[in-house]
Amino acid sequence: MMHLLESLCAELDELSVVLSESKDIGKDISSGTIQVSLDIEAVTGRIQVPHSTRMDYRARATGLKPGYAAKLWDAIDQAAKGAISATAFRKEANDLIEEYFRKAWTLGRQTMGLGGEMGKLELEAVAGAAKEEFGFAGKFMEDVRDGTGTVPSEKRIQMYADTLDSMYMRGVVYGLPSDVEIWWVLGVAEHCQDCIWLSLGSPYNKPGYGENPLPAVPRSGYTQCLSRCKCSLEMKSGGENLAPEPQIAYDAEKDGVDWSKWPRNERDAIKLEMDTANRLFGQMAYYRQMMEATRDNPVLRKEYIAARKRVNQEIIELQSRMGVRLVPRASVEDIIAPVTDARRADLILATRFPERVQVSDNIRILKGLSTTPATVTDINTGGGGLVHYVMPNNQMNTIRLDDSAQALVWIDRREGKK
Repeated sequence: MMHLLESLCAELDELSVVLSESKDIGKDISSGTIQVSLDIEAVTGRIQVPHSTRMDYRARATGLKPGYAAKLWDAIDQAAKGAISATAFRKEANDLIEEYFRKAWTLGRQTMGLGGEMGKLELEAVAGAAKEEFGFAGKFMEDVRDGTGTVPSEKRIQMYADTLDSMYMRGVVYGLPSDVEIWWVLGVAEHCQDCIWLSLGSPYNKPGYGENPLPAVPRSGYTQCLSRCKCSLEMKSGGENLAPEPQIAYDAEKDGVDWSKWPRNERDAIKLEMDTANRLFGQMAYYRQMMEATRDNPVLRKEYIAARKRVNQEIIELQSRMGVRLVPRASVEDIIAPVTDARRADLILATRFPERVQVSDNIRILKGLSTTPATVTDINTGGGGLVHYVMPNNQMNTIRLDDSAQALVWIDRREGKK
């Protein structure tokens, strides 16, 4: 197997293919270049990296950002003060950017089960992205030197640090199996039109495969929201969730062995229980989100605290019957983050409060960790509240404003504010 892998790597390196100098996957496709990466399914079988390990790689990539921001700012500050020459700044900044881009990309490919050694094409892609990024960093330095920047330096350097997320995710995407389906998932934010249309275009193919290749990744700078993007990618292959981002679900372990590695007959034998566990974790996450959303309503909050306790006990009993340990993939912080963002944005909670909704209201529907924007077309306040809405692609749908939908519906009236 190792010989086969090395042989395939050699063949790929011999291809006369040069990836475009861009952080944007779509530019690689539209410029006529051919994207080639290891097809893990063909070479090594399905990805065998447990979800908890994938999240660990993701956390390590996030951990790169503070050091990168500090070092890049130091170089910009020194050049702006004239402490180092323009030539020295160019070399120092470009080397620094390429070093951290490479680290983030490497963690992405390791997330998908590849080793730490990057191929020739990957190195060229990283070098091209770093060269492009230096162009922006150079302008940042000039703004600091001349006092012409309009965005505070602390905020601006954080945007550069957040770009590492896109390099990590590109490493993930390039390591995916060829049959993967990729969804662009909206977070709770004031979404730009680019992200809305990218969400509506899902599911995508892996770049270089299929008729609908993924054109970009979140925080790459090629959407109007730039590196401030709050979106994420969900990826599935053969029914398996491959995303490194937090997901509201669980990992099951039996005697320290991840359930995905159990013999097939054992997994099939407890499929009903596993489906039940997935449903219970979804319920518990919803109740925890409503606990956060109703912080100003002690009576309702107490109701959701009690409901969450009941579900938690059901999970404990299910674990005992199955003889496994069920571990939630998403932390409490991950689960309540979109609710916290909505509260900070002064969105109005409509779930359990149908009387607050008006026709033509802009709403955001939070289901799990994914958010869908829509506009209300009609509202029936009886029977728990039934809202009819239209999404940006003109698709019509309905949702109840009680716990049956297990979704938080927020009213967004900020556009009407002066």
